[in-house]
Amino acid sequence: EDGASIEPDALRGRPAVLVFYRGNWCPLCVAQIKELVAAWRDVTEQATLWFISNQGRAPTRAIAAKFDLPGAFLRDADGLAARTLGLHAPGATPAGLELLGYPRDAAVPTTIVIDADGIVRFVEVADNYRLRPDPDAYLSYLDGSVQG
Repeated sequence: EDGASIEPDALRGRPAVLVFYRGNWCPLCVAQIKELVAAWRDVTEQATLWFISNQGRAPTRAIAAKFDLPGAFLRDADGLAARTLGLHAPGATPAGLELLGYPRDAAVPTTIVIDADGIVRFVEVADNYRLRPDPDAYLSYLDGSVQG
């Protein structure tokens, strides 16, 4: 959110949860973040938490301030990460929000759990943007007790 680049190597050596969300304009995304915040307190020592959206700096900073987390709210400003992972959703932002500075495109809401060795253990891509995984469905992958 501060404009600094983060390389994939930043994920090495520690498990991570990556949550691609559409933007803070999306009430379902905000609800998912809030749900994960409540569950996260139990696993914060185990993993890195990144929330990723292509929205602008001001909304990203606003949502980061709203949720006091040890994780980070990151900007995929040009949508490259979403496109690379096949999560690009052209025209996903509701009409009119472009006037408020939100990009027209967004990422498909997706949750990814990566272990300390860089192996993806869990992925859920929201085929229906209204449905998001419960944190209990994927946080168990962080401690290595569940293999995906």
